[in-house]
Amino acid sequence: MGTGGGRRPRPARQTGSRGLGSTAIPTNLVSDRAPVSPSERQDELAVAELVATHGLQGELKARPLTDFPEALSRLDSVVLEGKTGRRAARLLSVRGQGTTLIFRIEGIDSIDAAEMLRGFLVKIPLSEAHPLPEGHYYIADIIGLDVFTEDGRSLGRIRDVFRTGSNDVYQADVALIPATREAVTVLDVPGRRMVVNSALIVE
Repeated sequence: MGTGGGRRPRPARQTGSRGLGSTAIPTNLVSDRAPVSPSERQDELAVAELVATHGLQGELKARPLTDFPEALSRLDSVVLEGKTGRRAARLLSVRGQGTTLIFRIEGIDSIDAAEMLRGFLVKIPLSEAHPLPEGHYYIADIIGLDVFTEDGRSLGRIRDVFRTGSNDVYQADVALIPATREAVTVLDVPGRRMVVNSALIVE
């Protein structure tokens, strides 16, 4: 696992990176707390999650899954993916509102239509994602890694990545793991494996 400036890479968000403290493992999140995609496609990245309707005209409030939410206003076509399937969509506008985003999607012009998209991920081709420095990873790369303690005990797989301010936290099946170099002793993305110090995790 490469390092840069004395820091280990964090899982990358679906659009970029953010500097952390010296003990943090940067993961360049292109997808802050990126939920696992229903289709697990490796050629796409989720850049937002539609979480609620907004107003009366079919707009949707979204949780950004990127370090560069301002870049989403330049998107034209995206894929919307949820439990009921996938569909291509054209974005009419994307604007910020505090820590959230407001999406206006072509053909969605009522609360009822917008409600049908609640919980959907907004996805773009990986080729359109913000490039990451060497040794940094998308959260999509971190999700699904097999996790072991240093003595070989399995903790399941990484299911989510949370931001807490000082460092990210990896959620495995049976443990919460601080994304620090002390807690994560091996981050082998190509090998799909993470090794952690059991003394520094919460089970």
